[in-house]
Amino acid sequence: MSAMDKASAALQSAADLPPPEAMPARFGALPYHVAVAGHLRTGEAALWSWFESDQFSKRYSEMVKLELLKSTYRLTRADQPGLYAQADVALNALGLDLPVTVYQRQGGGDGANAALIFLPDEAAIMLMGNIAELLSEGETLALLGHELAHHRLYTLDGGQYFTAARLLDWCAEQPGCDAAFRETDRLYQLHTEIFADMGALHVTSDRDAVIASLIKVSTGLRSVTARSYLEQTSEILEGDKAGSEGVTHPELYIRAKALDLLAADPPRIGETEALVRGKIEAGRLDILGQHKLSTLSRELVDCLMVHPFMRGEYAANLAERYFPGYRPAAVPSADHAAMAVEIAGLAKSCHDYLAFLLLDFATVDPDHGEAGLAWTLDLADRIGLFTVYEALARKELKRKKEDLTKLRRGAAEKIEKANHAA
Repeated sequence: MSAMDKASAALQSAADLPPPEAMPARFGALPYHVAVAGHLRTGEAALWSWFESDQFSKRYSEMVKLELLKSTYRLTRADQPGLYAQADVALNALGLDLPVTVYQRQGGGDGANAALIFLPDEAAIMLMGNIAELLSEGETLALLGHELAHHRLYTLDGGQYFTAARLLDWCAEQPGCDAAFRETDRLYQLHTEIFADMGALHVTSDRDAVIASLIKVSTGLRSVTARSYLEQTSEILEGDKAGSEGVTHPELYIRAKALDLLAADPPRIGETEALVRGKIEAGRLDILGQHKLSTLSRELVDCLMVHPFMRGEYAANLAERYFPGYRPAAVPSADHAAMAVEIAGLAKSCHDYLAFLLLDFATVDPDHGEAGLAWTLDLADRIGLFTVYEALARKELKRKKEDLTKLRRGAAEKIEKANHAA
């Protein structure tokens, strides 16, 4: 059975992506935003140029302003001086220098909530339902900080993160959109909400107030305790570490735990992103996951080809199928320990895929005898895949466990003989 048949088709078309950048010292975009925007800007240059264009931005702004006026009641500073004073505090904390306008959505059927209506030259916040009555003063500041943090993200670094969001949203709505782009759009939205929660924390310096505001918006309750909910999230996460299944917003328990991580000194950004994303699944790759798994696959093929006996015509053709134009590395420099760490961070579906890759190369050349299998068993042990690979080899090759144990013990001798024969 071929690993080529089992690998995600998306992996085969993975583009060269920039590695995620480190979190800036300032309050900046999350690494996920930076990496995705970087890929789209270079890999989808024509689309990026269109969504970034001033003409498109002007059309977008005009449309949004008209729809906003049709569907809301505009609150003035004279109407709500206290609310505007809090909005000014949030604007200042986030380093935003632009006018803010608060709108109340028409209609009484909305749940309590709020949303930023992005306009480049105005911070427009739309309140929904009875949100103004539900939150305390500190929780209201957290709410405003959250919404205004969206504006900060969308105007950071020349507006590239807003351009990326619009491009991904458009792609996801197109018939036949690549699954990796849909998954990227989903994860991008989830990380955007985490960034906004981080903004609320930045504005209030009060983890519990931010968490309480989220609970109240989600439940409609007027009295909640953030600390007790954090205990509840710990119970959930003890049994569920799969990441968020949300489409536009992470689940409440994930957002609460993320705020707990972000409130640490220093903020635990990496753990937060891992909490939201979960482990990378072979059947659910975003564009960054494609790159990660493709890069790891290439490193594994390089490792396999380090021995002369593995560089025959059969193996070369197989490597070409995985990576068109493939040539063995002149000086292989794979760090098996580092690869083991990378692999441990992937989901089991990726482990299965990599194990099938190993098995493909182990069995592709009929002249190898058992040297190829011996070498792949040895390599699987070095990179933390032995348990998965050994079980796969036993099943697919109809071999007994003791046979493979004996083969692994004698791997060095078989590899040496095969290299000498090559």
